[in-house]
Amino acid sequence: MSNKVIVRDSGFAADEGGAWHEIGADAGPEALDAARGAARVRIGMGHFADGRGFTLARRLRRMGFAGPLRLAGHVLADQYAMAR
Repeated sequence: MSNKVIVRDSGFAADEGGAWHEIGADAGPEALDAARGAARVRIGMGHFADGRGFTLARRLRRMGFAGPLRLAGHVLADQYAMAR
């Protein structure tokens, strides 16, 4: 996945790049276990109407993942609060 713009509370910012552990919105339990040990995780959002990426992000946090976590792909402006 390649993102060019990051949305932050302070506005838009350039993607600083770097290596991310990437998982898709359809990731299963094994992928979540692997992601939990990663330094940074990016979850791909295939479609704005598919909320599985939000669910995976919440699961990762509940599993103890404390690093940077991003959603990448098609996200509506109205979904920003949920992504936070």
